[in-house]
Amino acid sequence: SAGAAASPQQSFAVTSIAGTSLDAQFSALDVDISLKDTDVSVNKWYGGATFNQVSELFLSAATSTNSWSFPASAVPLVVGHTYLVTARASTAGGQSALSANQGTTTLSFVFSNSPPTISNVTATQAATGTVSVRYDVTDIEQSTTTVMLFYRAVGTLNEALSSTDTVAITLATTTSMPSSGIVLIDDDMIQYTSISGADLSGTITRGATSTTASTHSSGASVWIKASTVSGNVNSNIAHGTSKLMIWTGKTDANGFASSTTRIKVVANDRANSGNVGQTEASIALDFLNPGLLGLSSSV
Repeated sequence: SAGAAASPQQSFAVTSIAGTSLDAQFSALDVDISLKDTDVSVNKWYGGATFNQVSELFLSAATSTNSWSFPASAVPLVVGHTYLVTARASTAGGQSALSANQGTTTLSFVFSNSPPTISNVTATQAATGTVSVRYDVTDIEQSTTTVMLFYRAVGTLNEALSSTDTVAITLATTTSMPSSGIVLIDDDMIQYTSISGADLSGTITRGATSTTASTHSSGASVWIKASTVSGNVNSNIAHGTSKLMIWTGKTDANGFASSTTRIKVVANDRANSGNVGQTEASIALDFLNPGLLGLSSSV
Protein backbone atom coordinates (compact mmCIF):
# COMPACT_ATOMS: atom_id res chain seq x y z
CA SER A 1 0.00 0.00 0.00
CA ALA A 2 1.04 3.65 -0.23
CA GLY A 3 4.05 4.82 1.71
CA ALA A 4 3.84 7.10 4.70
CA ALA A 5 5.98 10.22 5.11
CA ALA A 6 9.14 9.72 7.14
CA SER A 7 12.02 11.94 8.21
CA PRO A 8 13.42 14.44 5.67
CA GLN A 9 15.91 12.97 3.19
CA GLN A 10 14.91 9.42 4.13
CA SER A 11 12.90 6.81 2.25
CA PHE A 12 9.24 6.32 3.01
CA ALA A 13 7.73 3.12 4.45
CA VAL A 14 5.48 0.44 2.97
CA THR A 15 2.66 0.06 5.49
CA SER A 16 1.29 -3.30 4.33
CA ILE A 17 1.43 -6.04 1.72
CA ALA A 18 -2.09 -7.14 0.81
CA GLY A 19 -4.10 -9.17 -1.65
CA THR A 20 -7.11 -11.41 -2.16
CA SER A 21 -7.63 -15.19 -1.82
CA LEU A 22 -10.48 -17.18 -3.31
CA ASP A 23 -11.32 -20.82 -3.79
CA ALA A 24 -14.44 -22.33 -5.40
CA GLN A 25 -14.69 -25.11 -2.80
CA PHE A 26 -13.45 -23.63 0.47
CA SER A 27 -14.71 -20.35 1.92
CA ALA A 28 -12.16 -20.02 4.72
CA LEU A 29 -8.51 -19.77 3.69
CA ASP A 30 -5.33 -19.20 5.65
CA VAL A 31 -2.64 -17.09 3.96
CA ASP A 32 1.04 -16.81 4.78
CA ILE A 33 3.78 -15.01 2.90
CA SER A 34 7.53 -15.03 2.47
CA LEU A 35 9.52 -11.92 1.63
CA LYS A 36 13.03 -12.06 0.14
CA ASP A 37 15.54 -9.26 -0.39
CA THR A 38 17.06 -10.36 -3.70
CA ASP A 39 19.86 -7.78 -3.70
CA VAL A 40 23.24 -9.54 -4.01
CA SER A 41 24.38 -7.86 -0.80
CA VAL A 42 21.58 -9.61 1.17
CA ASN A 43 19.90 -12.50 -0.72
CA LYS A 44 17.94 -13.70 2.33
CA TRP A 45 14.34 -13.99 3.52
CA TYR A 46 12.62 -11.89 6.15
CA GLY A 47 12.57 -13.56 9.55
CA GLY A 48 10.20 -11.28 11.42
CA ALA A 49 12.68 -8.54 12.32
CA THR A 50 15.49 -8.58 9.74
CA PHE A 51 16.37 -10.31 6.48
CA ASN A 52 18.42 -13.05 8.15
CA GLN A 53 16.93 -16.33 6.91
CA VAL A 54 19.00 -18.41 4.47
CA SER A 55 15.96 -20.64 3.75
CA GLU A 56 12.47 -19.48 2.79
CA LEU A 57 10.32 -18.69 5.81
CA PHE A 58 6.55 -18.14 5.63
CA LEU A 59 4.84 -15.77 8.08
CA SER A 60 1.12 -15.62 8.76
CA ALA A 61 -1.01 -12.85 7.21
CA ALA A 62 -4.26 -11.54 8.65
CA THR A 63 -7.34 -12.72 6.70
CA SER A 64 -10.88 -11.40 6.35
CA THR A 65 -13.31 -13.22 4.04
CA ASN A 66 -11.49 -13.14 0.68
CA SER A 67 -8.82 -10.57 1.54
CA TRP A 68 -5.53 -10.76 3.42
CA SER A 69 -2.83 -8.34 4.59
CA PHE A 70 0.59 -8.47 6.18
CA PRO A 71 1.86 -5.52 8.29
CA ALA A 72 5.05 -4.22 6.71
CA SER A 73 5.76 -0.85 8.32
CA ALA A 74 8.47 -2.41 10.50
CA VAL A 75 10.09 -4.36 7.66
CA PRO A 76 13.55 -2.79 7.05
CA LEU A 77 13.26 -2.24 3.31
CA VAL A 78 16.19 -0.60 1.56
CA VAL A 79 15.70 1.95 -1.22
CA GLY A 80 16.82 0.51 -4.56
CA HIS A 81 16.58 -3.15 -3.51
CA THR A 82 14.27 -5.60 -5.30
CA TYR A 83 12.01 -7.79 -3.16
CA LEU A 84 10.20 -11.04 -3.96
CA VAL A 85 6.87 -11.71 -2.23
CA THR A 86 5.40 -15.23 -2.25
CA ALA A 87 1.82 -15.61 -0.95
CA ARG A 88 0.53 -19.11 -0.12
CA ALA A 89 -3.09 -20.08 0.54
CA SER A 90 -4.44 -23.15 2.36
CA THR A 91 -7.74 -24.14 3.91
CA ALA A 92 -8.27 -23.23 7.55
CA GLY A 93 -6.58 -25.96 9.54
CA GLY A 94 -3.79 -26.55 7.05
CA GLN A 95 -5.30 -28.68 4.25
CA SER A 96 -4.02 -27.42 0.90
CA ALA A 97 -6.77 -25.64 -0.99
CA LEU A 98 -5.03 -26.11 -4.32
CA SER A 99 -2.26 -28.26 -5.70
CA ALA A 100 1.27 -27.23 -4.81
CA ASN A 101 1.94 -25.53 -8.12
CA GLN A 102 -1.33 -23.58 -7.97
CA GLY A 103 -1.50 -22.45 -4.34
CA THR A 104 1.16 -19.76 -4.47
CA THR A 105 1.48 -16.39 -6.16
CA THR A 106 4.68 -14.37 -6.47
CA LEU A 107 5.28 -10.68 -7.01
CA SER A 108 8.53 -8.72 -7.22
CA PHE A 109 8.85 -4.99 -6.54
CA VAL A 110 11.57 -2.37 -6.24
CA PHE A 111 11.41 -0.24 -3.11
CA SER A 112 11.58 3.34 -4.35
CA ASN A 113 9.78 6.63 -4.08
CA SER A 114 8.61 9.34 -6.43
CA PRO A 115 10.74 12.37 -7.32
CA PRO A 116 9.95 15.88 -6.07
CA THR A 117 7.79 18.09 -8.28
CA ILE A 118 9.03 21.51 -9.41
CA SER A 119 6.49 23.81 -11.09
CA ASN A 120 5.70 27.43 -11.96
CA VAL A 121 9.31 28.41 -12.61
CA THR A 122 9.87 32.04 -13.61
CA ALA A 123 13.11 34.00 -13.96
CA THR A 124 13.95 37.68 -14.49
CA GLN A 125 17.22 39.60 -14.60
CA ALA A 126 17.40 42.93 -12.82
CA ALA A 127 19.28 46.00 -14.04
CA THR A 128 21.91 45.20 -11.41
CA GLY A 129 22.56 41.88 -13.18
CA THR A 130 21.17 39.57 -10.47
CA VAL A 131 18.63 36.95 -11.55
CA SER A 132 15.51 36.26 -9.48
CA VAL A 133 14.08 32.74 -9.85
CA ARG A 134 10.76 31.73 -8.33
CA TYR A 135 9.39 28.19 -8.16
CA ASP A 136 6.98 25.85 -6.37
CA VAL A 137 8.18 22.56 -4.88
CA THR A 138 6.43 19.55 -3.35
CA ASP A 139 7.15 15.90 -2.63
CA ILE A 140 4.52 13.40 -1.51
CA GLU A 141 7.00 11.39 0.59
CA GLN A 142 9.46 13.97 1.93
CA SER A 143 8.96 17.18 3.89
CA THR A 144 12.11 18.82 2.50
CA THR A 145 14.27 18.54 -0.63
CA THR A 146 17.60 19.73 -1.98
CA VAL A 147 17.09 22.38 -4.68
CA MET A 148 19.68 23.57 -7.21
CA LEU A 149 19.77 26.02 -10.11
CA PHE A 150 21.25 25.20 -13.55
CA TYR A 151 21.64 27.27 -16.71
CA ARG A 152 22.35 26.66 -20.39
CA ALA A 153 25.51 28.21 -21.84
CA VAL A 154 27.59 25.53 -23.53
CA GLY A 155 25.00 23.79 -25.65
CA THR A 156 25.38 20.07 -26.10
CA LEU A 157 27.34 16.89 -25.50
CA ASN A 158 29.66 16.12 -28.42
CA GLU A 159 30.05 12.37 -27.87
CA ALA A 160 27.99 9.36 -26.87
CA LEU A 161 28.58 8.81 -23.17
CA SER A 162 28.44 5.52 -21.30
CA SER A 163 27.42 5.32 -17.65
CA THR A 164 30.98 4.47 -16.61
CA ASP A 165 32.92 7.06 -18.65
CA THR A 166 35.07 9.08 -16.24
CA VAL A 167 38.07 9.92 -18.46
CA ALA A 168 37.09 13.06 -20.40
CA ILE A 169 33.70 14.34 -21.49
CA THR A 170 33.66 16.23 -24.77
CA LEU A 171 31.24 19.12 -25.26
CA ALA A 172 30.48 21.21 -28.32
CA THR A 173 32.24 24.08 -26.51
CA THR A 174 33.32 24.93 -22.98
CA THR A 175 33.12 28.70 -23.51
CA SER A 176 31.63 30.53 -20.50
CA MET A 177 32.03 27.44 -18.30
CA PRO A 178 33.63 27.60 -14.86
CA SER A 179 36.97 25.81 -14.58
CA SER A 180 35.44 23.27 -12.18
CA GLY A 181 31.92 22.45 -11.12
CA ILE A 182 28.89 20.28 -11.86
CA VAL A 183 26.92 19.81 -15.07
CA LEU A 184 23.55 18.15 -15.56
CA ILE A 185 22.90 15.87 -18.54
CA ASP A 186 19.39 14.37 -18.46
CA ASP A 187 19.13 13.31 -14.76
CA ASP A 188 22.85 12.61 -14.35
CA MET A 189 24.90 15.19 -12.44
CA ILE A 190 28.60 15.07 -13.37
CA GLN A 191 31.30 16.77 -11.32
CA TYR A 192 34.60 17.80 -12.95
CA THR A 193 37.72 19.47 -11.59
CA SER A 194 39.28 21.03 -14.71
CA ILE A 195 38.75 21.89 -18.40
CA SER A 196 41.02 20.99 -21.31
CA GLY A 197 39.92 22.44 -24.64
CA ALA A 198 36.37 21.22 -25.23
CA ASP A 199 36.67 18.49 -22.58
CA LEU A 200 35.54 18.32 -18.99
CA SER A 201 38.53 16.67 -17.38
CA GLY A 202 40.48 16.18 -14.18
CA THR A 203 38.60 14.03 -11.68
CA ILE A 204 35.22 13.13 -13.20
CA THR A 205 32.52 11.97 -10.76
CA ARG A 206 29.41 10.46 -12.33
CA GLY A 207 26.10 10.39 -10.50
CA ALA A 208 27.15 13.27 -8.24
CA THR A 209 24.86 14.63 -5.49
CA SER A 210 22.84 11.40 -5.17
CA THR A 211 21.93 11.05 -8.84
CA THR A 212 22.44 8.02 -11.08
CA ALA A 213 25.12 7.73 -13.76
CA SER A 214 23.51 6.78 -17.07
CA THR A 215 24.16 6.66 -20.81
CA HIS A 216 23.69 9.82 -22.90
CA SER A 217 23.47 10.42 -26.64
CA SER A 218 25.64 12.87 -28.53
CA GLY A 219 23.72 16.12 -28.82
CA ALA A 220 22.15 15.88 -25.33
CA SER A 221 21.70 19.25 -23.60
CA VAL A 222 24.32 20.25 -21.04
CA TRP A 223 23.31 22.40 -18.05
CA ILE A 224 25.77 24.16 -15.72
CA LYS A 225 25.15 24.33 -11.98
CA ALA A 226 24.94 27.90 -10.70
CA SER A 227 27.16 28.34 -7.64
CA THR A 228 26.60 31.91 -6.47
CA VAL A 229 22.98 31.51 -5.39
CA SER A 230 21.21 32.60 -2.20
CA GLY A 231 17.71 32.20 -0.80
CA ASN A 232 15.69 28.99 -1.13
CA VAL A 233 18.51 26.85 -2.50
CA ASN A 234 20.56 23.78 -1.48
CA SER A 235 19.48 21.37 1.28
CA ASN A 236 16.42 21.21 3.54
CA ILE A 237 14.12 23.37 1.42
CA ALA A 238 10.57 22.96 2.75
CA HIS A 239 7.61 22.49 0.43
CA GLY A 240 5.88 25.64 -0.68
CA THR A 241 4.96 28.06 -3.42
CA SER A 242 6.75 31.09 -4.83
CA LYS A 243 10.11 30.04 -3.41
CA LEU A 244 12.78 32.60 -4.29
CA MET A 245 16.45 32.20 -5.14
CA ILE A 246 18.79 35.03 -6.18
CA TRP A 247 21.58 34.21 -8.61
CA THR A 248 24.61 36.48 -8.97
CA GLY A 249 25.18 35.18 -12.47
CA LYS A 250 28.05 37.49 -13.37
CA THR A 251 30.21 35.69 -10.83
CA ASP A 252 29.50 32.28 -12.38
CA ALA A 253 29.23 33.20 -16.07
CA ASN A 254 31.02 36.51 -16.58
CA GLY A 255 30.91 37.55 -20.25
CA PHE A 256 28.01 35.27 -21.19
CA ALA A 257 24.97 36.74 -22.94
CA SER A 258 22.01 35.18 -24.76
CA SER A 259 18.53 36.38 -25.57
CA THR A 260 17.17 32.81 -25.81
CA THR A 261 18.82 30.76 -23.07
CA ARG A 262 17.09 28.79 -20.33
CA ILE A 263 17.45 28.09 -16.62
CA LYS A 264 16.38 24.93 -14.81
CA VAL A 265 15.35 24.36 -11.18
CA VAL A 266 16.24 20.85 -10.02
CA ALA A 267 15.08 19.13 -6.82
CA ASN A 268 16.49 15.91 -5.39
CA ASP A 269 15.10 14.33 -2.23
CA ARG A 270 18.24 12.13 -1.95
CA ALA A 271 16.10 9.20 -0.78
CA ASN A 272 16.91 7.24 -3.91
CA SER A 273 19.58 7.67 -6.55
CA GLY A 274 18.15 9.36 -9.60
CA ASN A 275 15.13 10.67 -7.69
CA VAL A 276 15.24 14.03 -9.46
CA GLY A 277 12.48 16.47 -10.41
CA GLN A 278 13.18 19.40 -12.72
CA THR A 279 11.45 22.18 -14.64
CA GLU A 280 12.95 24.85 -16.88
CA ALA A 281 12.07 28.36 -18.02
CA SER A 282 13.32 30.70 -20.74
CA ILE A 283 15.18 33.91 -19.95
CA ALA A 284 17.38 36.52 -21.65
CA LEU A 285 20.69 36.80 -19.81
CA ASP A 286 23.36 39.47 -20.13
CA PHE A 287 26.52 39.16 -18.06
CA LEU A 288 28.66 41.25 -20.44
CA ASN A 289 30.63 44.15 -19.04
CA PRO A 290 29.24 47.52 -20.19
CA GLY A 291 31.30 49.43 -22.74
CA LEU A 292 31.67 53.05 -23.80
CA LEU A 293 31.24 54.07 -27.45
CA GLY A 294 31.98 57.23 -29.42
CA LEU A 295 34.89 58.52 -27.33
CA SER A 296 37.55 60.71 -28.92
CA SER A 297 40.56 62.59 -27.70
CA SER A 298 42.64 65.48 -28.91
CA VAL A 299 45.98 66.85 -27.99
